[in-house]
Amino acid sequence: MDPISTLEQAFAAAAEVIGKVKPEQWANQSPCSEWDACGVLNHLIGGANMVGACVAGNEFDHASIAGDLGGSDPVASYKAASVAAVKAFRADPSVLGKPVKMPFGEMPGGAVAAIFILDHFGHAWDIAKATGQDTDLNPALAAGVLEQAKGIVTEGFRKPGFFDAATTAPAGACTADQLAAFLGRRV
Repeated sequence: MDPISTLEQAFAAAAEVIGKVKPEQWANQSPCSEWDACGVLNHLIGGANMVGACVAGNEFDHASIAGDLGGSDPVASYKAASVAAVKAFRADPSVLGKPVKMPFGEMPGGAVAAIFILDHFGHAWDIAKATGQDTDLNPALAAGVLEQAKGIVTEGFRKPGFFDAATTAPAGACTADQLAAFLGRRV
């Protein structure tokens, strides 16, 4: 998988889910116990803003992720942040092999892309689940993200605020549901 194209696909999957949320559904509780659907949206927009800034070599301003980041047009707000993040990677694709200074530590750009692919695709599932949408999100992408997640989400990451213990998806569950179960969601 090309990390930049895959990141772009994960952002597109999330944008599609965000675009189907009715205004009154943003207050729905998400599978992430600490956030409602709007909180997940704010996390996604803030994360995309962080990637765009850090991959471009800029310091990230944490104040920029306070408040309602979706505003009156959550889809446009999310797309603007995700397009900027992809643009930062495409400006210098060699960044995938270079260190990128993130607020949580320095790592190769490829690792940054992998983390945010998982984050945005996984949280797209959370928003879909919270708002009663179909959770069978992009099956081909889901399969790749699930395989990638198995290398990223080790037992050291399974703690509150990161990932709960893996759960079991029901028999016949779609791949996105299997990913959600692996990430500790109740499917």
